[in-house]
Amino acid sequence: MKTFSQFIVEASYRSPEARALLDTIAGSESPGYDVIFGGSKFKDFSKHPEKDVKIPWRPGLTSNAAGRYQFLSTTYNPIAKKLGLKDFTPDSQDRAAWDLASTTYGDPEKLKQDLRRDPVGVASRLSGQWTSLPGGIERNAATDSFEKRFRSQLDKYDKEGLQPPTTPTVTPKLKPTVVTPPKPIVRQTIQDKGGKGGSVSTNTAYKTKLGGVKATSTRGETGTQVIRAQLKPNKPSNPIASLFKPKAGSTERAVLGGVKGTVQYNKDGTRSFTAVKPTPKQ
Repeated sequence: MKTFSQFIVEASYRSPEARALLDTIAGSESPGYDVIFGGSKFKDFSKHPEKDVKIPWRPGLTSNAAGRYQFLSTTYNPIAKKLGLKDFTPDSQDRAAWDLASTTYGDPEKLKQDLRRDPVGVASRLSGQWTSLPGGIERNAATDSFEKRFRSQLDKYDKEGLQPPTTPTVTPKLKPTVVTPPKPIVRQTIQDKGGKGGSVSTNTAYKTKLGGVKATSTRGETGTQVIRAQLKPNKPSNPIASLFKPKAGSTERAVLGGVKGTVQYNKDGTRSFTAVKPTPKQ
């Protein structure tokens, strides 16, 4: 089960504000996820490289800063333990950097709001962690352009309307769903009240299964079939997730057993799945 810290980072580290901030910090700190302090590179992402390098302008001192956000091992390792990160991959570096920024600022939601309002003010408060930011003690050629670079990145992510991943996403191969052939269980006659005296149409209901869920398929004379299934309530995997459960009566698109349809959330917590599709030719 995820911890509260893991849930907060998971919910916000791919937001436009977070991505823009991380890109802008990286522009001041490091050219890549595989860079060690001083400019050399590493290949093993299984953990922080922890390679000490002499600091030219500070005789007798060394730094093992590494990665896109130039994490010291003494900074990264405790964050990785808190968030359950098992490596030093690009995705883990992104999560750890956003957690460090959020923790330093004090409130991740306020951090996102203030980034839009006053990015330089935010950078100044984070400059104790990343000293090349405005207000930091190690200014460089990228420091003065922080706000311009941040707003450019934010505008890009806002226009895209998405939260791009930093590592390739692998789509798992799914086994084809086997739909049980329908078995007729009842035949009903339905009176159509649309005309004078009415006309009679006949629908036949069948039992079937969609992805292991019992369902009913009703076929009529209109060339379509209506498939209905009653789903059990969702059980949130995290207590925070219960705060975001859909309102009763709301609907959303869904796929059940390979069939596209709509799910409606009921007052009692259950969900009703409905799909309308053409009747298969006999």
